[in-house]
Amino acid sequence: MVNFLRNKAILNFYEAIYPYLKTSLHVESELPGRKAMVFAPHADDEAIGCGGTILKHNLSGGESFCVYMTDDGPQRRAEAAKAAELLKFHKVENFGYGVETLSSAGDLHERLAGILNRENPEVVFVPFVLDNHSDHRALNSALFKASDMIAGNPMVYAYPVWSPLYPNLLVDIEEVWDAKKAAIECYKSQTATRDYVSMAYSLSKYWSTVKGGGLKLAENFFRMSLKKYAELGRKLGA
Repeated sequence: MVNFLRNKAILNFYEAIYPYLKTSLHVESELPGRKAMVFAPHADDEAIGCGGTILKHNLSGGESFCVYMTDDGPQRRAEAAKAAELLKFHKVENFGYGVETLSSAGDLHERLAGILNRENPEVVFVPFVLDNHSDHRALNSALFKASDMIAGNPMVYAYPVWSPLYPNLLVDIEEVWDAKKAAIECYKSQTATRDYVSMAYSLSKYWSTVKGGGLKLAENFFRMSLKKYAELGRKLGA
């Protein structure tokens, strides 16, 4: 029964997501707007999942705001501050939830709606809806709930951390890889037990090789408008 339910869930996922993957894998050099907001369930997700794209955006004159969902203590806060400086975030904020508590954070959707309405970004980065961490999935569920409370309809760039995703967009990060690597390495409390640099590099190398055409390293995203992303999430039961 467990295997049947798991296989049914996988089939439902493919059925829901397939219409969004029928176009060719697009490579983009810049974001569709000046103001970007990154939602990071934990300090380091922003560097691992989308650090190169954010840095390129900031270096080209864009503005970015990182919102950490959880607070894992003073060491990780200090590491996040160093990484944010390297990635050139203009503002950072921490919602202060405990790690692995987002699924029980009853006000999270209201806080997401509040900050999105206040800042009005054109682009929002968030871990992909099926990323393999409870906090990452809970953040998405709250974002879907918040979508009806948000005045605008920003473009969502869903990024991978714990699970590869099925991208419809790549961003060339070869020129900023060294800075992204340095930002990940700021998180010594995390990289001491797991090689996140190799994980991020391997994923970027894989998708650049799939695309070809001289692409060397590319961050990968599942991109769609917030309203459409929320619609997809509801189809998946997220």
